[in-house]
Amino acid sequence: GTGVQVNITTASQQGSGIYWNGTLTGLADGAYNVTAYANDSANNINSSVRVQFRIDNTAPLVQNGSSTTLTGNYSRDWIYVNVNASDSGVGTIGTITIYLYNSTRAEINSSVNTTSSTPFFNFTSLSNGVYYWNVTANDSLGNTNSTFATQTITLDTTNPNATLTSPT
Repeated sequence: GTGVQVNITTASQQGSGIYWNGTLTGLADGAYNVTAYANDSANNINSSVRVQFRIDNTAPLVQNGSSTTLTGNYSRDWIYVNVNASDSGVGTIGTITIYLYNSTRAEINSSVNTTSSTPFFNFTSLSNGVYYWNVTANDSLGNTNSTFATQTITLDTTNPNATLTSPT
């Protein structure tokens, strides 16, 4: 395969072993293999076992699912939130939390899901007023997406007053 070859010509000796410590920076997300090779002045060559590792700096993607209550005015007492989360990196979806806030943006409820990448929650028996909801998702490697657009919902189940003033 293709790869990056790094040649190290210096190392430190401690006791009966020789140790090398190095850092590779700027690696893109993906899977990598490392094998160390050593040779001496008599051209004897030896190699280590191959070590595999993955780099994932990509936060999960969060999108609206079907029937989700999006920004708007509604004549009802509930807000339904259904989202889809996916991770294009090497991690897996860890936790998805759906937050509900009142008009002063104080958190009044939340739903934490650790078993599904398509969680849903129905916040019910809500009073008339303004509510906000948003979602935070993280993956198994600690990458977090809390940039999901906050939705602003106005619930109003009160019928307007109607008065006939003419004809009398």
